[in-house]
Amino acid sequence: MNLAAYPYLKLYACLLLCCSLLPAPLQAQSAGRAGNSRAWVPLELILKYEPLSPAPARATQLLREYSQVEQTAQQLMSPWGVKLETVQPVYRQLLQQLTASGQTERALLERAGRAGKRPLSPTHFSRSLLLRFAYSRMDMPQLAQSLLASAAQWEARGLRLLEVSPNYLYKALSTPDDSLYSLQWAHQLTQAEQAWDTERGSPEVIIAIIDSGIDELHPDLVENLLPGFDFVDVNTSGYDSWELLEGEDYRIQDDDPEDTDGHGTHVAGIAAAKGFDQFGVTGVCPGCSILPLRASARFRHV
Repeated sequence: MNLAAYPYLKLYACLLLCCSLLPAPLQAQSAGRAGNSRAWVPLELILKYEPLSPAPARATQLLREYSQVEQTAQQLMSPWGVKLETVQPVYRQLLQQLTASGQTERALLERAGRAGKRPLSPTHFSRSLLLRFAYSRMDMPQLAQSLLASAAQWEARGLRLLEVSPNYLYKALSTPDDSLYSLQWAHQLTQAEQAWDTERGSPEVIIAIIDSGIDELHPDLVENLLPGFDFVDVNTSGYDSWELLEGEDYRIQDDDPEDTDGHGTHVAGIAAAKGFDQFGVTGVCPGCSILPLRASARFRHV
């Protein structure tokens, strides 16, 4: 076939040829994910190291070390079908401050601590590097493991690798917008926000609240409530030293677990108050169902 007579077909053939010459894993890099693992930034690694011979982290010393890292990494990775593009510090502003002040990293951070700012550990901030690649035949987790496995080559250059990992992507924690959420300090203490990033519960998960009953009209609970039951049946004739309270249900077992005490309602809210609705509070499992079971009644001792 004479391709000159079919210019569009000729162009199509050229495009196919160019695509076939691309490294296959490079096409997969844009996904930045392997199976169900965490996502990462394509063609980037975070590398942390330390010099085998302790040296103060001054700007001039660090720049020499960065050059060693770049040369060693490129030498190792070239046979693997990987081309290193740039090496730069993760904390670039810190390097700028070290260059301007002439101080060591430790001295700079100690001065910041004395100035009342949050104290920082001087460990490996300046020796944390971002490696960017032009292309790679390996995905980033594989490349990170291969670099860690080449410890002898790094030590021959006077460097010890502490950590190499993909530049993983993170998202903000799930923080409810409920009006009283700022008062619920326990959720931060138990790291519930981290859990809500993964799971907030399901109506199929039923939490039985065996307590004083529940306020069935409470707006933070009503959407999660299942039909409950009142199990209280007390023979009050033997309670001579206790005063029975007017309006309290002591004898009738039925499907009305109304809460006259408030404790059961409180507990139900902690467990599964509906959250992320700009109202009230958030339960630990805001998507779960609540089964209210009244099992106690109020008395007053006389």
